[in-house]
Amino acid sequence: MRDQAGRASHLVLTGLDITAERHASGLMRHLLQAALTTALIGVDLHGCITLFNSGAQTLLGQEPEEAVGTAFLDLLAREDLARWADGHAAAPTFDLVVEHLVDQPAREWRWAHADGRHSLVSMTLTSVRDHAGALIGYLCVGSDVTEMVQMQEMLMKALDKERQVVDRLKELDSAKDDFVSTVSHELRTPVSSIVGYTELLQDGDFGDLTQQQVPVLDAISRNGERLITLVDNLLALSGLSSDALTWDHASTDLAEVVLGIQRRFAGYVGRRRLEVTFTVPEVPVLVEGDSGQLDRALLNLLSNAVKFTEDGGRISCCLTTEDDQAVLVVRDDGLGIPREEQANLFGRFWRSSTSQARHIQGTGLGLSLVHAVVTAHRGSIEIESEHLQGTTVRVRIPLQRVPSKDVSTV
Repeated sequence: MRDQAGRASHLVLTGLDITAERHASGLMRHLLQAALTTALIGVDLHGCITLFNSGAQTLLGQEPEEAVGTAFLDLLAREDLARWADGHAAAPTFDLVVEHLVDQPAREWRWAHADGRHSLVSMTLTSVRDHAGALIGYLCVGSDVTEMVQMQEMLMKALDKERQVVDRLKELDSAKDDFVSTVSHELRTPVSSIVGYTELLQDGDFGDLTQQQVPVLDAISRNGERLITLVDNLLALSGLSSDALTWDHASTDLAEVVLGIQRRFAGYVGRRRLEVTFTVPEVPVLVEGDSGQLDRALLNLLSNAVKFTEDGGRISCCLTTEDDQAVLVVRDDGLGIPREEQANLFGRFWRSSTSQARHIQGTGLGLSLVHAVVTAHRGSIEIESEHLQGTTVRVRIPLQRVPSKDVSTV
């Protein structure tokens, strides 16, 4: 009785195992066939295809009945396979593929379609084992990456083209700077000569002037000075934007720079009725930089304030220190800059609509030069302005670091 019960129990368990295995096998086949975008191909130990899912059918245009039983290597482009095998100094056999590709990271191969076309496929080959761990075959998983690789190649070509364009623009920009620098140097000498001879004529060194000649010489002198200023600004910008800066890096007292401008600023104001005040600390304000360039930048800020402030207006220049920075503030209650135009403030040759409408003379290089000088001194510049509400320019430049002295106690 016990033997019969035992045999019955064994038959039941065996039947359950077979049913479960069949169910798992059927589920697996269902999943494999359901993969429409991924090629899943089963391969036996001899390299023959045993499973060809719908994803492989879609990719290669081949019916499963045609593919099953054929050699797996027939899917790979022959010339690619031969070239790969030559790299291993061996014949292009399935054993060689198994030796080098099974259970390795994915790599790209060209697969041959039924109509002779080729697709680039990212492929892995994985070993398949039974419950006992015995090797029973291989599973190939492939995804068509042809379009993705083509897009990558197009993107790389576009980036390379953009890089070439950028390099060309840099070359043109460098050539432009060289041209501007050369022309500016060539212009400065004759313009300076014109201004110099004009001053001699105005001083009467070549005889007395008639009343009709005086305003003509004044106009020549005034426009000559404008040309010299333009040339100097172009040369300064060219030097600051070049790879080899020619300006000094020395300890500079910014307070002395401001005082130097204050001493000669009356000549820039001329006959204008403006209230101009300077506030400078009594102690040195040391920064590392070029006093000449800093003088030029500050003079441009103050000249702008004079040009854009009407008679009866006020201009102030204040130098202070905050933490580890020198802070220079130039403020006026003049015409101001429309807010919608302030994005272009530091562009070369840019002039506001107000200056153009009122025919205020200028080259549009002043703020561009100031920005270049301040940036070269590792500083920052901020501008607050409103149309007809005046302008405040705030420049910050790092103070020179004073080396700390070692203090020893006895």
